[in-house]
Amino acid sequence: MNTPGSVAYGWGALIIAGAVAYNMAKKDIDAQRREQAQLGVRPIEELSWQDRIRRDEERLRQQKLQEQAAASGGSASAGSASGSA
Repeated sequence: MNTPGSVAYGWGALIIAGAVAYNMAKKDIDAQRREQAQLGVRPIEELSWQDRIRRDEERLRQQKLQEQAAASGGSASAGSASGSA
């Protein structure tokens, strides 16, 4: 059936194929990350999960404030913008 040589050959071929696939995928993922960083879609710095949650909550809070300002007619935000200038 399977000789020790054929088993070793099969495992060797599997390991090599896996390593090649890993390297190809890593190059593609790194290229996508660089492209996203250049476009400003992806932050360059690495954040912990606590920092990501904090950043996302702050972003949601700011979006809600902007939506509330837009819903109130925008005159309050326009008035405060002209008052500070």
